[in-house]
Formats: sequence, structure tokens, C-alpha cells
Amino acid sequence: MPVWSSPINPSPSLSVSNQTQHDLLRGSPSSSLNTLGCDVEVADHRPAVSCPYCNTPAELVRGDVIYRGRPELHAKRFWRCAPCGAHVGCHAPNRRFGYDGTQPLGRLANASLRKAKARAHALFDPFWKSGRMSRVDAYTWLARELRIDVEACHIGEFDEAMCNRVEEICKRWMFGPGPG
Repeated sequence: MPVWSSPINPSPSLSVSNQTQHDLLRGSPSSSLNTLGCDVEVADHRPAVSCPYCNTPAELVRGDVIYRGRPELHAKRFWRCAPCGAHVGCHAPNRRFGYDGTQPLGRLANASLRKAKARAHALFDPFWKSGRMSRVDAYTWLARELRIDVEACHIGEFDEAMCNRVEEICKRWMFGPGPG
């Protein structure tokens, strides 16, 4: 059962009924909001998330449960494994990942893997965020370097060994001609 400490209004300028807020927070399959704040019908996209470390089903919680000292994260959603503490954030509600905001950004991660993912993103993301190449081209390049399918090239899904490979590849290219 999700744990929420307070309702979330997606936009302070929009008026959202208490029932709609309740449905959104509880992950109701019948109600969500589009970008204009209007009710829309969407399928329930809530995934079944379990911990890769202990196989326990993960619970959906708000950021204030995990990051008590980080107020900017309190309203965000996370999947958490209560027994071992592994967790992962959720995609913001959107057309691609569903309007209920429960789609995980990747796999649940312990502290060590979260640090490895952060290092990998810190080295890889500038390749596309700088405008040097598009995001699609950057992930295509990275997939080719890792010798994996581009569909599987998602740092959020990588384990520590793969994150370390991303670091090595990016560092090699940072001191060489660069990707593409």
C-alpha cells in the first residue's frame, strides 16, 4: 500500500478536486490529469516492482520517507524496499510512462549502485546536454561502445559493473576525439 504524508497538487494554479487528488495519489486506474489539469482516462500503468537484492515487493512512497532532509524531494515518488533500503525514483507523469507517476526510473539500487549510476550519468550526460550530439545519438553511441542493444542502454537499469564500463568509455573519449 502506498505511503503518502500529504496530497500533491500538480500545479498550484490549477484547481483539482479532492477526489481527483485522492485518486492520483492512490494510483486509481480510472483517473489522472493531462497537462492542462483536466481529468483523462488512462490505463493503470503501475508496474510490479521488486527488489533485485532480496526479491521483496517494493512499496511506493513519497520522497519525505526516504529523504527527510531534502525538502525538494519530499513530493516526488519512489519505489523502496523496506527490508534492505534499496530505492529508485519515478518518472514524472507523462504520456510515455503513464500519467500516474509510478513508473520507476530504473532498477532499485542500494547506496553503492546509486553512486555508480550518478558517476556514470555525470560523465555521460554532458555528451548530449552540451549539444555536441542529440540524446538519441549519444545513447546509440554508448550502446555501440558497450556492445548492447540501444533499447537496453539505460543507465538506470545498469548494475555497478556496467556503470563502471560507462565511466571508462566516457573518460577514454573525454581525452580522445570524442564520440560520433
